[in-house]
Amino acid sequence: MPRIVTPISHLFLDSVMAQLIACHSDFLECRDHSPQFDSSKQILFHSDIEPAHTLTQQDFDYLKKIKTDKPNLELVSFHLASCYHSPILEGGLFMPGGHHYSRSELMRNARENFIKIKEIFGPKIKIAVENNNHYNTPAYENITDPEFISEVVYTNEIFFLYDIAHAKVSAHNMLLSYEEYKTKLPLDKALQIHICKSGLRDGVAYDAHFMPEAEEWDEIKLLLTNYPLIQYLTIEYYKELEGLIQSLQYLKEQIDNE
Repeated sequence: MPRIVTPISHLFLDSVMAQLIACHSDFLECRDHSPQFDSSKQILFHSDIEPAHTLTQQDFDYLKKIKTDKPNLELVSFHLASCYHSPILEGGLFMPGGHHYSRSELMRNARENFIKIKEIFGPKIKIAVENNNHYNTPAYENITDPEFISEVVYTNEIFFLYDIAHAKVSAHNMLLSYEEYKTKLPLDKALQIHICKSGLRDGVAYDAHFMPEAEEWDEIKLLLTNYPLIQYLTIEYYKELEGLIQSLQYLKEQIDNE
């Protein structure tokens, strides 16, 4: 049965909120800048490190520290965020900045880095990458191509963190149907789902992190039916406590009724 694993967000800065969220979650997902909280419940770690980029010894030392500090980890996931090493953030979108990685460089970096990452975390901790949003700037070249994402996953024998909203944003902004985009992703290797609702502004889809609605709940049911490897369900809603608790309760009911 899938487990509900909630991110340790800014809402955890309030101890009462933190305890309430934790009580409605099976486990927790830590991130690079998460507030301190009970590490025994942290079975997932989601890092901004990009394995398709050139990584430094400092990056690998940081990953070693995660392994040491989080003794109950089951899955560590990473971003495929941009084809530029140091993209510039403008209006919530990545713009070119730093070295531009070609597709072959991205793949070579991923192969080399995942070998080291697997050595750090060992055979018991699984490794995954997440699909990012696509926007119409050069910074998303290749990196949001579903066939590129699949190649990274299959070539390196890792797993997939499927972000539903990111896929819907990418499909819309790439002028594809959601189903066409989704079917090219490595969903048979999906271990985790990130769940929230995307938005639309001036004809451009964006990662709004709205509360999940009927469309998202139906999509989760479909994914769980078709891809039994999925083990972790993560709601990415951070705007206020009541909506998050409501979503967690509804998700728990849906899982229990399966």
